[in-house]
Amino acid sequence: LLPVSYQRNVENPDFKPNCLVGGPDIYDPTQAEKYFLTIIPGVNAWELIGNVTASALDKGMIMNPYKDEVLGIAEVLEVPIGNLVFLNIFYEMSRFCTSIVAQTEDNKDLYHARNLDFGQLFVWDIDAQSWGLTDALKKVSVNINFFKNGKLVFKGSTLAGHVVQPDLINVAKWYMGAYENTDLQFVMYFERWLFENCDDFQCARQKIAEVKLLTGAYFILGGVNPGEGSVLVRNTTSVQFERKLFDGDNDWFLLQTNYDPDKNPLFIDNRRDPGNACMKKLTRAGVGMKGIYTVLSSKPNLNKTTVHTVLMSVTKGYFETFVQKCPNPCWAF
Repeated sequence: LLPVSYQRNVENPDFKPNCLVGGPDIYDPTQAEKYFLTIIPGVNAWELIGNVTASALDKGMIMNPYKDEVLGIAEVLEVPIGNLVFLNIFYEMSRFCTSIVAQTEDNKDLYHARNLDFGQLFVWDIDAQSWGLTDALKKVSVNINFFKNGKLVFKGSTLAGHVVQPDLINVAKWYMGAYENTDLQFVMYFERWLFENCDDFQCARQKIAEVKLLTGAYFILGGVNPGEGSVLVRNTTSVQFERKLFDGDNDWFLLQTNYDPDKNPLFIDNRRDPGNACMKKLTRAGVGMKGIYTVLSSKPNLNKTTVHTVLMSVTKGYFETFVQKCPNPCWAF
């Protein structure tokens, strides 16, 4: 695993709305840990949680090679293995995001983008007017290149110390973003397995339909051919629902938040309707890195829990991550 890019303190004039990226800090796991420790004031939460997650690791809940990677990172960072296991699987239980797949007007290119929202309902920093955990995670956002036999096979965006990538792109064929008993798999470890075993959109779509998962999830897929875009709503055993490009209104794009497409979002967390309205205003002619970045930098899709925005296109060879900041007034989540 080779870390290849961090936040850069360079302002890109093509991305005007809040494209604020700063230089990386050296990874300090205690930055994230201290916010988890305050979940239960006066209680040593790490002692309780660490024992449970270390036991899960011993029982094979995390498959190899990911198990060995977690063990290796814990050794290098000199942190208790149970703590690091928890940080690696916590994202499985608590993440909020907005993801977009869009087809260009000439049908030549597909773009996929995603806001990672994480840290809501932990510790609110009154002075900074932000979530403490969200700010800590911004400092450890990294892009990773994955090589096999000396050849680059896929790229991912993740958080330093994590061995899984919420956003992945196969450099040749397809890309994906996902939200959230040993034959059951954690969603994110399954995602990495997909990129190691599938070379195209159809293979990934089929495997997603077949796998047994520990939790339900939304899988947002994009390929290289016109119309290769899907949102698959999964429970633990099967696909409940699938939305595809070009199968309904505004069919040149799909926008997915953390609610089933056939259900109304929670009224205090409605990012779907503003996001769809913003995409319609963009129009299909505006689909590209700049246009979709602007949509995801628009409130409330951009909010105080937004860690970063990932933009990608297999056909164009793009994979970029931009650390975000939401200026006041801004939605808390």
